[in-house]
Amino acid sequence: MCLIVGCQPTSRPDLISARIEGPFDDGVGNGDRIILVLDSPVTLNGNPRTGLVFTPAGGVSNRDYVIKAGSTRNVLLVDIESGFDDLVVNGTSSSGPSTSISLDLGSLGLTNDDGTLLSGLIGPVDLEPPPPDPALLIDARWIDSDQSSTVNQEDLLLLRWDQPVQLSDRLRARKLEISKSLVRLTVEGDRLGSASSPAHFLDGPPSRETRILLGSTPQLTVDGVHDPGRSRFEGSPSGIAIGATTILPTDTLVTMQGAGVASPNVIDIEGDCDPWQALPLPAGIPALEGHTLTHLPSGQVLVAGGRLSRPGGRYRVVSDAWILDPQGDHLGPIPMHAPRRGHTATLLPGEDGILDTEDDFVLLMGGRDGSHARNDSEVFLLSAITKEFIPVETESEPTPRFEHTSHQIGDGNSLILVGGRLDDRLNGVIEHLEVHVTKTDEGFEAVATTSPLGQLRFPRHQHASVLFQDSEQPLLLIYGGYGGSLGTPHVPLTAENCRILAAPEAFRI
Repeated sequence: MCLIVGCQPTSRPDLISARIEGPFDDGVGNGDRIILVLDSPVTLNGNPRTGLVFTPAGGVSNRDYVIKAGSTRNVLLVDIESGFDDLVVNGTSSSGPSTSISLDLGSLGLTNDDGTLLSGLIGPVDLEPPPPDPALLIDARWIDSDQSSTVNQEDLLLLRWDQPVQLSDRLRARKLEISKSLVRLTVEGDRLGSASSPAHFLDGPPSRETRILLGSTPQLTVDGVHDPGRSRFEGSPSGIAIGATTILPTDTLVTMQGAGVASPNVIDIEGDCDPWQALPLPAGIPALEGHTLTHLPSGQVLVAGGRLSRPGGRYRVVSDAWILDPQGDHLGPIPMHAPRRGHTATLLPGEDGILDTEDDFVLLMGGRDGSHARNDSEVFLLSAITKEFIPVETESEPTPRFEHTSHQIGDGNSLILVGGRLDDRLNGVIEHLEVHVTKTDEGFEAVATTSPLGQLRFPRHQHASVLFQDSEQPLLLIYGGYGGSLGTPHVPLTAENCRILAAPEAFRI
């Protein structure tokens, strides 16, 4: 006689998971669905309206739902009708326990493979939120880096996604090399590189664009154009895909919410040997000088302010802005709160502290309105439904300036202002400006605080500057421009006191 101890098979399934499917932002309600996954196949006879047990029970006496069979035999679908407003999805509330679900098999009328009617209570499992959407590949473009009109090593392949993505630590651990299973080329013979010199991703911050540096002897079919020098060409159009689907995305690249990437369709690889393409402009936008161009996360460009010429050698400073879209979906004119030319336009990261996301905003600072140098500013919120500029209230006013430079600094919504002109003097003050944007019942409000950081040894305007932020003390480097030095931050703008400068300046922030 012997006793066998171990895991014995059972005819009753276990409940593995319960997950919400639907627009979860407005809570759980009519039109949403709960997906139940079991560890073994079952047969559902009919569409029962009972059989779900919720813990805690909640204060709702009547929950209306219909249970249906899923696409596979181990999946049940619960179509919600009403009475689910009190459910607490796991990880969405700190005020109380999340809702868990059990199944009363007897009430459901489930049978197993041999037709046996199942009974008993299985579960509970926590009710989980819907998984975050993976980033989808929407565009691929070859960049002819060496302008040779042929695909060569160290050319770039630019992948565009419908939301920002970043490279995973796992990908960095393998030196950013690209596997054939991740990036798939649909034309036979196409390749990103060789085994000895493969293609690899170029590292960078989260972005909607991912860059691939091609390896040795690459071959790409661009815009479906046949290369007669290639063998085994099948005449198919060019194409690229990610080796993953929306159901099973790859986590080699991940979104800001932790989801992976996928490509539901094959994307044509675009490219043009001529790097310059004509962009039709919106009707009414004038020829300008002294304006600003700001790249927006959507791939669009904000044109703000500037000066246009009028008959008789006169000029007029404009108080309008336009959004230019490479796809032709232009917008404007958008009224600004003041005419400006020679101002700066700085993209700031918004509330999440991450550039190239939807809550970014553009700060216009200073400039000349045609009569005087300005010291005010206004912001353009990318996330606002109504595209408009909002004036910035300042607790301490910055100095007026135009033809200056500005740089975003740190992780927040701060920038530094460098040099420039007043009306008849040069501005040698370096100032720090921190902007706070809040939403109120009436709309949005923007408030800024200003503080001086130091003075230029050579006050100047029309200069160039760059900010290095790869250390605890960022380094500001200024070069050139028109200026001079009298030992004060404000130098008279006269021929005796000003000249074209050559000596650079460096300033630790």
